[in-house]
Formats: sequence, structure tokens, C-alpha cells
Amino acid sequence: MRLFTILPDNFFSILASKNKDIYAEALLVLYHSLQTDELSIKKSDFIRTLRDKYRDILLNLDLKEEQDLEDESDDFISDDLPSKAAFVVRRLEECGWIDIEMDTGTFDEHLALPSYTISFLTLLDELTSDDSGEYVSLVHATYTELKGEDEERDEFLYATLIRAYESTRKLKTELITLGHSIRIFQNRLGRVFSTNSILADYFDQYKARVSDRYYHPLKTFDSVAKFKRPIIT
Repeated sequence: MRLFTILPDNFFSILASKNKDIYAEALLVLYHSLQTDELSIKKSDFIRTLRDKYRDILLNLDLKEEQDLEDESDDFISDDLPSKAAFVVRRLEECGWIDIEMDTGTFDEHLALPSYTISFLTLLDELTSDDSGEYVSLVHATYTELKGEDEERDEFLYATLIRAYESTRKLKTELITLGHSIRIFQNRLGRVFSTNSILADYFDQYKARVSDRYYHPLKTFDSVAKFKRPIIT
């Protein structure tokens, strides 16, 4: 299936506009709303959050730079903060990031998020998070599950094999990510001539996001070399 048979044609337009920083923050607000178990997000609450938490950047919203407005005149858009917050929500709806549904009982409007939006919001959060993230054991967990199932086989054997297979696929992706990340940092070091820049790049980026997160665990407690043969067996 082709990508844009799933996504609206103008889905990425908000992230390519001059106001992309504002839309990015609005999308991260949506993501954090999902993390607080908000199955139903009221439109008015979302607008209020944007208005209260991101007042400064919302005031910098440049309406003239919007590329996909259809016959939109500045005369119809107030320059005040609530109007700009509401405008951001409307653009998210126009570009297919959200749907607006109305509660027929209370007439309150709620945001509904397509599955592809949730996938992209998760990616945006991972890319912007300062947290290096906890390491998820894939090798040892796979070995432990298979060993336990082999010793006491039950009706969940097939499900265990499927989980082991999926964990191995994920591990392969993690190893490829590790390899490319190391190459990226090595390539960057070849272009850096300042000692301070090299040290900052190593301790602030490489050590936290690559070495501590992927390389060190795979060389120690979640060792591929240690568990590879037992898992294959």
C-alpha cells in the first residue's frame, strides 16, 4: 500500500511551514494528552492548554505564511491568543492529523486521532525527548522465555515463539541502528577540529544516546554473543 493512500496529501505541510515549531509543540501536547489516558480529549481543553502553556510562541504565529489556506482573509482571523490557538487546531484538522467529533448529548467537541497520527506522535516524542530511555532487554528476555517454554511446554508455546521472533526482528533493527549511529558519529568527528566540540559531542550525544543505551548493554548483561547459541538451540 502506498503511503499517501493512508495519509492525507497535505499531512506534512504544517511541519514544512514557517510556523512548524508551533505545530510541533501542539502535536507534542496531543501526545502527552494520550499518555495521561485521555481517551476523549475535549477541543476546548486542548485549545486552553495551547493558550496557557505556549502563549509566547502562539503570539508569533504568522498567518500570512500559511500555504494551504483556501480563500482565507486576515480579516476573518483575529490576532488575539484564543483565536490563534483555535486556528492551530483547525489546521491540524484540515491536514488530517485530527478529526473533530461532537457529543450529541452535551454538544461538546472532542478530538479523535487516526492510528497513523498516534504513530507519528510517538516518533516525534522519541526524537525530541531528552531522556536517553531505559534499555529494553531483548536477548535475555527471549532466551528466558524460550528456556521456560522448552522445560514446561503448554498451549502458549506458539505464542512464545511468535514473541521470540518479533523480539529478534526488533533486535536486528536495534543493531542496525547502533551500527549506523556509530558511523554517523565517527563521520562527524572527522569534520570537527575543536577539542571542546569533540568532548561535548561524545559526552552529550554519543555516550548517552548510543553507547549507554545500546552498545554497553549488548556487550554486558544482554550479550548477543552469550545468548545466541542457547536461543538457536
